Amino acid sequence: MIGTRPLRGGPIIILGMHRSGTSCLAGSLESAGLVLGDVVNASPHNKKGNKESKVLRKINDDLLALNGGSWDDPPKSLNWNDELRMRRDAYIADFDGVADWGFKDPRCLLTLPFWREALPDARLVATLRHPSSVVKSLSNRKGMAPKLDSLHLWSAYNHRLLRLCETEDIPLISFDWNEKRYREAVRAIAERLGLHLAKDPLPFFEPDLRSATPDWRTPPNGATAEAEALYQKLLSHAVIGPTGGPEVSENPAASNTQQPDKPKLSIVVIFHEMQREARRTLYGLSEQYQTKVTRNDYEVIAVENGTQRLDPNWVRSHGLNFQYHFHETKSVSPAAAVNFGAACARAPYIALIVDGARIPSPGLIQMTLAAINAFHPCYVSALAWQLGPDIQRKSVLNGYSQAVEDELLASIGWRNQGYNLFDVSTIAPSSECGFLNGLPSECSWLALPLTSFKSLAGYDEGFQSPGGGLVNHDFLKRLTAIPDLTPVQLLGEGSFHQVHGGAMTGSSDGSATFKSFQEEYLRLRGQKFSPRYVSDAVYLGCMPKVARKFVF
Repeated sequence: MIGTRPLRGGPIIILGMHRSGTSCLAGSLESAGLVLGDVVNASPHNKKGNKESKVLRKINDDLLALNGGSWDDPPKSLNWNDELRMRRDAYIADFDGVADWGFKDPRCLLTLPFWREALPDARLVATLRHPSSVVKSLSNRKGMAPKLDSLHLWSAYNHRLLRLCETEDIPLISFDWNEKRYREAVRAIAERLGLHLAKDPLPFFEPDLRSATPDWRTPPNGATAEAEALYQKLLSHAVIGPTGGPEVSENPAASNTQQPDKPKLSIVVIFHEMQREARRTLYGLSEQYQTKVTRNDYEVIAVENGTQRLDPNWVRSHGLNFQYHFHETKSVSPAAAVNFGAACARAPYIALIVDGARIPSPGLIQMTLAAINAFHPCYVSALAWQLGPDIQRKSVLNGYSQAVEDELLASIGWRNQGYNLFDVSTIAPSSECGFLNGLPSECSWLALPLTSFKSLAGYDEGFQSPGGGLVNHDFLKRLTAIPDLTPVQLLGEGSFHQVHGGAMTGSSDGSATFKSFQEEYLRLRGQKFSPRYVSDAVYLGCMPKVARKFVF
């Protein structure tokens, strides 16, 4: 994870699986002042060299052989003798008096304890690459066919990397990122390491250094859900964010300079103790996932309510159109946080995601903007689903859990084929009307003019039940009473709720929970809640085949 604390100490060890960008990272840091010594600067398979010392690589190979293994058949344990210690110490001695030095060899992920014995203050940095690209790159390189299946070898190396990232402060970047993001990340690492930055510290990096460039989000043939899940876990530790970046702000105006162009839509999404779920939700709102939109079309205002768990730099790493705010409160209701987020909005329309555990479908933003363009002034709703074989308050009683859900999501490749989410989800009770029978009683995605939000005085902060109770239902009902707003229901799009123990979906007794919500509504409104039927909604969109079963 790229944090903000400077990394000071001994030499720098660059870690990563073979064909995962270790040479590029080493060369980039070398151009920023890191001394690598006598390394290979040109080879048939690395345009600018692999940046490895042949002496160091031979030490690692001999150490692995001593333990009955090799680079492509990692040993189960690691022991070494005095002869290897002497060779290691002689290699280290060649750098006596050098302030910023280090080395790179993918084998170091297997031999790290051996090197740390002599270099206990060594600083670690690491690089990651999707298994599909690594498998293809290994197959493209003659003479490098591994003994183990390439995918299992990738997992063996990266399980070691994950254990390190979970216990230590290790800057980790992805070789899958585009050029701009990659350069930003390496610059952040160089700054943390105290290297001497030139005007352009990364002349080494060129996009065509990548020898295999399949769509990194698509698992290759034979790629298992386990490898994809491991990749996603590692990605959660990979964060872009240079030191000295903008501080976390509670001032709604403080982030308004981060995105130069005024967006068309401001998306307010509320999080509360859901780091796992936020990873997918925020990726789902990024321009890498959403179709036919750019970051200038919209902004994402991530508001963390009550308890700070997310890394602000990580939130912002999803794009220049992402901003983070912490809303300090002891309330278990998101109502005030929604109003806070709306106060940060710069666009004429806002979209609300009150429960941040929801993965959007790939065309949700595009179709919302199309509805706004065609029917302004309007409000735009989308239906909601719950991941799993049944509504979640029932499925969790039959073994459905976060771990099961993680495997489920990894198995469908949703990051590349988001509409596959329809195949593994159950329509939410609030959306049981289906696509063509009116608006839902509650909207998990609702877009409306900012002026209309203000005219309603936002969400009623009198709703203080866990999760807000019926505050979402209440707001939609009040919104539908505004004249001259065209209601638009999107077809073929929606949001998909991840299991996380929410106030309603995590309750084993839904009727009792809803009864308490009704009692709060009765106190505030003088009557029990009943949805307002909207008969004149416009239906807009297209229906992917996997979604057609929800046309009721």
